[in-house]
Amino acid sequence: MHSRFEHSLGVYWLSSKAIECLQQHQRSELDIDQSDIMTVKLAGLLHDIGHGPFSHTFDGAFLHRVLPGSNWSHEQMSAKMIDYIVDEHQIDIDPTDIKRVKV
Repeated sequence: MHSRFEHSLGVYWLSSKAIECLQQHQRSELDIDQSDIMTVKLAGLLHDIGHGPFSHTFDGAFLHRVLPGSNWSHEQMSAKMIDYIVDEHQIDIDPTDIKRVKV
């Protein structure tokens, strides 16, 4: 077992290795630049930030009982939380890069 924090760090690390490998071996074909690398790393690190407590159990079982008919998803909440973090902490990042991270 591992925590959500450990999972996010692991996905960040694996994403970093994957994009760096692609850049090294297919740079000319894929035209991977620093913005692409940052986007993939941030997406890996933040991909589950919107999960509620107890992860998918909260998202699937609990919320549907408490809020019947709700279409809430951790993906939507992740996008909202990323926007909040960027705005609240006045992070200087290109809006296009943030949009790419949230896709």
